[in-house]
Amino acid sequence: MHLDGWRPRSAWVRIMGWQPLHEPSLRVITGEPATSPLDPGHPTIS
Repeated sequence: MHLDGWRPRSAWVRIMGWQPLHEPSLRVITGEPATSPLDPGHPTIS
């Protein structure tokens, strides 16, 4: 996925689906920038 204002390359995105407890027939889908363990800037890469 490409995000506006993001670097000129593909970005990792976290997609989440939500279901309100008070109305189980509704759904909300959200997306947000995410980090990847494969990204050279990720803190777990040594």
